[in-house]
Amino acid sequence: MFRRNLLCLVGVSVALAMLSSVSAAPLTNLPSGSRVFIAKMPGLDAYFRAATIAIDVPLVFVATKAEADFVVTGTTKEMPRDPNLDVEHAARGVRTTRLNSTIEIANIKSGEIVFRHTVRTLVHAPGDNDSLPHRATGDRTSSSLLASGRENAARRCVQALQDAMNGKP
Repeated sequence: MFRRNLLCLVGVSVALAMLSSVSAAPLTNLPSGSRVFIAKMPGLDAYFRAATIAIDVPLVFVATKAEADFVVTGTTKEMPRDPNLDVEHAARGVRTTRLNSTIEIANIKSGEIVFRHTVRTLVHAPGDNDSLPHRATGDRTSSSLLASGRENAARRCVQALQDAMNGKP
């Protein structure tokens, strides 16, 4: 019994070690200097472009798909409201929005997905009766909350891309 448990533990340890070494490896299918086109991503592409400028990613972003070796596509969707959280937030005068955003980078010739990252964001703004020090955000509209969530999601996706290219888990 002890021997079987020990062998199982060793097997799990080896599998975890292999997984961690794989996730720490840089993206070999997306080499530095690759030419990448950012496709139209309703509600996300402008924020993704801005994030690639703010975060130094070792890729060359091109204006047309014909110039590119890879293409970035993505989606962002507003998630259904959580009734339990909404009641709590409404009682505190807080407005929230939840987004689920995913980007993919594919090799144009082969169609192979070389990078995929999904981000879930929760953006909230205090209401008028909230006494938080961030009063300037108290008058944010639903559309500005969505914009803030999309900007945050794009920034996190680009950061994950940079980390993956540098071999960080």
